[in-house]
Amino acid sequence: MVHKRTNLLWVFLILLWQNTLFAQCVGLFPYFEDFESGPASWSSGGLNTDWALGTPSKPRINAAGSGNACWITGGLSNPSYNGGQKSWLQSPCFDFSALSRPYVQFLVFWDTERQYDGGNMQYSTDGGVNWVNVGFNSNSSDCRTQNWFNAPSINNLSGLANPQNGWSGTIVPTSGSCLGGNGSGQWLTASYCLSNLAGVPDVLFRFTFCSGTTCNNYDGLAIDSFTISDIPWPDIDFTYVCETENQVRFEGSGVVCPGSVSWNFGDPASANNASSLISDSHVFSGPGVYTVTLTVNEPCVGSIEKTRTVIIPEYIETVVEVSCPGVNDGAIQLTVPAYTNLQINWSTSPPLTGNSISQLGSGSYQFTLTADSACTLIREIAVPVNPSGSPVPQLPDALLYCPGESIALNPGNFTSYLWSTGETTATIMVSDTGWYTVNVSNSSGCTGSDSVLIRENCFTGMYVPAAFTPNSDGLNDVFKSYSAEVGYFRLEIFNRFGQKIFSADEQEEAWNGTFEEEVCPAGIYGWQIKYTGPDGKTRTIKGLVYLYR
Repeated sequence: MVHKRTNLLWVFLILLWQNTLFAQCVGLFPYFEDFESGPASWSSGGLNTDWALGTPSKPRINAAGSGNACWITGGLSNPSYNGGQKSWLQSPCFDFSALSRPYVQFLVFWDTERQYDGGNMQYSTDGGVNWVNVGFNSNSSDCRTQNWFNAPSINNLSGLANPQNGWSGTIVPTSGSCLGGNGSGQWLTASYCLSNLAGVPDVLFRFTFCSGTTCNNYDGLAIDSFTISDIPWPDIDFTYVCETENQVRFEGSGVVCPGSVSWNFGDPASANNASSLISDSHVFSGPGVYTVTLTVNEPCVGSIEKTRTVIIPEYIETVVEVSCPGVNDGAIQLTVPAYTNLQINWSTSPPLTGNSISQLGSGSYQFTLTADSACTLIREIAVPVNPSGSPVPQLPDALLYCPGESIALNPGNFTSYLWSTGETTATIMVSDTGWYTVNVSNSSGCTGSDSVLIRENCFTGMYVPAAFTPNSDGLNDVFKSYSAEVGYFRLEIFNRFGQKIFSADEQEEAWNGTFEEEVCPAGIYGWQIKYTGPDGKTRTIKGLVYLYR
């Protein structure tokens, strides 16, 4: 029974020790210790240890890293450190349960024989039974890993560390068999990520130190201002500015320690859909809604993404032409996707807003389109006049009549009519010579006019104009003859070289001033008409006509 009670007592004591150990683990971060008030639960141990706490006064390490106190091997003023040493400086226990991205930083100064003497930093998660190096020797550094182990192998670390990486060297040159070089020469800030220890409830750290039995006349290894913190999650973001309607400049922000940066502009149709610059411009391949992603890889943190939507606006325009000059019945309709906080402003007087505007005269109308996440779009839209909107009454250029007769005039089918005689019917009967003019309008309110000359001619004579103007203004646009009813009729037109360029066998056929679909130049052209009059006689007449352009 005595043995059983003794065993139970040991179990109780072990459990009490473990609970006490873990209960003492530091769990409040950031943790900072500069040893100005004493050892603060840090302790030294090992073989031939000579770690000391205070203000050093050695040839090269002659001050603390900060304040007045630091830990250092070889005592505070000894000109050398103990030979055959395999010692350490051990931290209190830390509880990393609440840390996602633990990070260590401290001041270090090393002055030892290169390659043979030196130290490193280690951690234990089983109460100090097993120790593992924090990191490894590497020539690489970034904004979070700095001044870490500079020696790939320190001979005398055997038995304390595997691999035997650490800090080793001195600024003193090699002397005899004592190797010099590679010392820090000053206090340096060393830092390293402890990502593999995130969430671990009981973590110990220690700084090791080793030395041989000769070449020990150096200042040793010193530690100060020890800090453990949780790296804040970087709040990366980016802004953008539309340089043109489809070129956008992106600017990353909140990046603390970029290992790498990459952009995906969400524009697979573009040959330049990616970038590795923190700030860059991109020309989007066309209108659309683009998902732009900034990805930042930070040491100790990993990959962080920020996504935003960028809109290059698009629209479809529908234009209603103005019916005729002077009429304000044009309109513009814009069909635009349902962008958030869409605003369309028109540069009209007074200013108008919205997707559609109406009661417009002919001209150009500018609008500005804005929306959330969208580049500002500025465009002009032209509202033309309908070329076929104005009515074109059709009256002959001239008519011949004999007294006692009457002639019917009808310009075509329109909405309203007003003749120079005051009549308002579509057709009027005239029985006198002179000019007759009609003004007509269509259902849109557009107007047009035409005139006809009534000449007296009761015989077989023929009226032939001396000039015409083929400019499509509805007046004297063609060359033709006018006479009473004829039997046989033949008209021929000649240029100045005597080349026949037009002929007609009907009096109603007119020459429009072209030859073989080419426009004839302005000038004088000869004509010849052969016809048979009402008296049965055949006559031939000749003359000149001037073509005006």
